[in-house]
Amino acid sequence: AVRLEVVALGGTNSGRRPVRRLAQDDHWRWPSGGPWSQAIRSGEFVFVGAQLPVDRNGKLVGAGDLAAQTHAAMRHMEAALSAMDSRFPEVVKVNARFTGDWDETAWGLNVGIRSDYYGKPGPASTGIVAPRLEIEGAMIQAGCIAVSD
Repeated sequence: AVRLEVVALGGTNSGRRPVRRLAQDDHWRWPSGGPWSQAIRSGEFVFVGAQLPVDRNGKLVGAGDLAAQTHAAMRHMEAALSAMDSRFPEVVKVNARFTGDWDETAWGLNVGIRSDYYGKPGPASTGIVAPRLEIEGAMIQAGCIAVSD
């Protein structure tokens, strides 16, 4: 099954709504070298793409350690938000993907760590269990939408 989530903003290409992009070279690089941005700001909306537990060159960090991987992904998210002049309290939606079977203990660890970054109450959130992620050994990836002044 394929699941797509698409957001469109009127005026994005007409010059009425400027668009800023965070390039992979300025953040961390996908090993596949895809053409997408790590984050985009259009007006007050900030979109952060999937952040993985990798180093600047796209190599996995925290192998086998869900807590370390969650912190790594969240630090990337924080850096992407900051590059777009936003921050965690402005995040309104999070999409996270996890590997493996449903495990309440692992889920609680992951959600607890991520919640510490957002504060209370946190953003709306969707979690999806996936058989694997783009980087071999990655256990989590997360992206978000923020609304900033």
